[in-house]
Amino acid sequence: QAAKRLVRAVVALDACTDLSLSMTKPVRFGAWDEAMAARLLCGSDISEAAAADGSPACPQMPGAVAALISAYTPPTFLLHGTMDAFYSLEHMRVLARALAEASVPHVAVELPLMPHASHIAPAGIPAQLVAYALTHILIALSSQQSA
Repeated sequence: QAAKRLVRAVVALDACTDLSLSMTKPVRFGAWDEAMAARLLCGSDISEAAAADGSPACPQMPGAVAALISAYTPPTFLLHGTMDAFYSLEHMRVLARALAEASVPHVAVELPLMPHASHIAPAGIPAQLVAYALTHILIALSSQQSA
């Protein structure tokens, strides 16, 4: 069954992993924040998006990615800068804990002093780390498939 999965690996770079965790600081006007995402997804604000039992007010609202982790989640590579001004490290840490609890193979890298989206510069250290990690993830997945 596991060999039939279509998603073979997940890469999350400076990701917002939970719409209910607020951003570290507001972004520039016009950028999508978690409240904007909630309005676009279900026509309500984050503060209105939970029912009395704590479930999302609209079923299509993604909410916490960590709640979707299971033993069938593919190997995951997480990278987050410690100086991310938009999303705190807690986003990555929550997801890493959920992956560990489900025994999902994963790597979580905290890049000291790196800001949000620092991996975009191709010659930068974060981009090189991503390229290295992805190469090894792909090699590992290829060897699993051929075994």
